[in-house]
Amino acid sequence: MPHVIVKLWPGKSEQQKTRLAEAITKSVMDIRHYGEESVAMEEIKSPDGLESVYQPDIQSQWAKIYKKPGYDVNDLWVGQECDIRRNGTRNKRELELAC
Repeated sequence: MPHVIVKLWPGKSEQQKTRLAEAITKSVMDIRHYGEESVAMEEIKSPDGLESVYQPDIQSQWAKIYKKPGYDVNDLWVGQECDIRRNGTRNKRELELAC
């Protein structure tokens, strides 16, 4: 065991996910001298990222996070607003101005 769960935005190819899983496996084996572990990929839609990943897995577990996020949580709100606007408009120019 360990079992690693990677939460990521949709849109990565199966080849990219496989390469990432292989790299994680190799790193864990090299550093911890474990046998191969399992790696899962869970795609999270952008509007759901703040509530389903950041708040429960990062913010509430801050003391357990060994590699802190390299982004500002406020950027997740901007992305969420853009996704809402994108879904609510058909005008490409309006979307470009909004996001």
